[in-house]
Amino acid sequence: MIATATPRPPLLRLRRTASLGALTLLFCVSAWAALWTDRLGDFERQSAASYALQNPRLGQEYGVEAAERAEYKAGNRTFIATAYQTADSTGATALYQSLQPPGARPSEFEAKALEEAFALSSVEAGSTTVVQYQNYVIVFEKDRPTWQVVKDYLGYAPNLGISTPPPLPGYLPREFIVPGSERYILGPESLGLYLPEVPAGVAAFSLGAEGQIAEYEADGNRLKLAILSYPTPQMARKKLEEYQSLGNPVLKRDGTLIVFVASPSNRDFAEKVVSRVRYRAAVTVNEKLTSPAEEFRRLIINIVILVLVLITLAAVAGIAFGGLRFLRRKNSSADADDFLRLRID
Repeated sequence: MIATATPRPPLLRLRRTASLGALTLLFCVSAWAALWTDRLGDFERQSAASYALQNPRLGQEYGVEAAERAEYKAGNRTFIATAYQTADSTGATALYQSLQPPGARPSEFEAKALEEAFALSSVEAGSTTVVQYQNYVIVFEKDRPTWQVVKDYLGYAPNLGISTPPPLPGYLPREFIVPGSERYILGPESLGLYLPEVPAGVAAFSLGAEGQIAEYEADGNRLKLAILSYPTPQMARKKLEEYQSLGNPVLKRDGTLIVFVASPSNRDFAEKVVSRVRYRAAVTVNEKLTSPAEEFRRLIINIVILVLVLITLAAVAGIAFGGLRFLRRKNSSADADDFLRLRID
């Protein structure tokens, strides 16, 4: 008696193949979603975990899409790094400013980036360094990594988008500014935190308003300057009257900007700071590009998808061919055979 193996039904094989392919693709995508790599220069990753801002509503307003904290070690040197990925560079700028510690000043990373024509912002205070590049914000704590390590990470960073930064921070006068006091306003949450003197209805974020604030100090006088931007000069002109009704402010309209200081203790100082804000018309183009690392990841994902499609097409073709042979044999005579037999005795 000869034992024969019972072939598996083609449909079962197709289901198992598709399930295996889907699991493989899911594993690859979830693995690539990690914001921190296993190694950065001489530093090896010791641990990594997802992270969330203490104010989730603020993170949502700033468009934070992912955040992860990791610890790296090389010999006796250790640093903890938290990476935030946002939807665009405007949200990253707002988050970068909100994470600056008091008294933060430009770090050596910013000077290095300037030497290499690298559009990067960075401040430091004590053992904390904050870096912003495009739609990423990174906070380093404890030992500070080298500039090369920072560049290596930015070359790895998943979903790195390249777009034009917001123009509002460039309008802030630099003289008398309090280091680390800049804050960007994108909605009611950040407005309530950083500029509660202005009601959300007056700011009118539904019209596309954005704001930049900073504190200034000189000769014992301190004030908070706010620059609100609107899509058109006509909108700004209509809003000016509403801002004039808020106490006894010092304000002016310049193009699409409303420059505002609420009830200053020294109006001369406030007028001096406000007068230094000059509107400059500019065209902003948000061109969404991708980094080489992201292009490579997308290439791998497309290859996996192509392989799954080819496997599916091959399985369908095999089922169709087998079905046609079965029907042909069923409808033909028993003596009919597709094979040519050579009866050589």
